[in-house]
Parts: sequence; structure tokens; C-alpha cells
Amino acid sequence: SHGLDEKLLHDIIFYARELRLRYDFVAEKLGVLWATVSHYGTGDQGSYIQLPENYLPTTRIEYTEKNLIGNGKRLEVTKEIFLEIYNQYHKEGKTQKEISKDYPFSGPLISYIVNVKQLKYKRWLKEATTV
Repeated sequence: SHGLDEKLLHDIIFYARELRLRYDFVAEKLGVLWATVSHYGTGDQGSYIQLPENYLPTTRIEYTEKNLIGNGKRLEVTKEIFLEIYNQYHKEGKTQKEISKDYPFSGPLISYIVNVKQLKYKRWLKEATTV
């Protein structure tokens, strides 16, 4: 079981797999982790889940051309994604190798993130912990 609400799961598949919107964009709009969208959007995990015929998403997302996969830059480390990865490593006890399977980042970059090796990461972490 994937532990996601079925409507939400269908929306993820609809936007990520059918419409081919960027995973970071879909994750932000639907309020889920990037890794979740990637998991079902690539088709590996999502392929056995068929959308109902003529499926209309529960959550309407307004999007433009720039939100489509292949447009815009490759995935950037945003504050949200930094905290996602940092917490998976430090709070959930996932290994860097496990984390790297869920994100299109190199091993060294994952290491940089979990070890907070950039000034902006230090700032983001400080902002997050002072909330």
C-alpha cells in the first residue's frame, strides 16, 4: 500500500505522467514530496495504476509551457528539497545511497546537502529550526 489518498495519487499520475509536468512543480502544487511524484510519475511504480477513463483531477493546477518536463532547467535544490533530503537523512535515518535513488542528484551533491556544506543550506536550516 502506498498510504496516499486515491484521489491524490490519481492527480499525481495525471499531472506527472499524463501531462508530463515537472515533478518539482507538481509536488509543490499538490503538497507532496518530490520523491513521491517521481515515484509514481516515472511509470515504474505508477504503471500498474490505471487512471479512470476520462479522469478529471480533483485538484486543478494552472500551468504554463515552462512547467512541462524538458522545459526549464534540471531540478534545482530548493529550500523545500534541501529540507526534505536533510530530514530523510538526519531524522528518518535513510542512507545517502537510499536517498540518491529518489532524486536526480549526484552522490557528492547529496553529501553536500546532508552535511550542510553550502552557506545557503546553513541559512535554510537555521530558518527552518527557528520556526
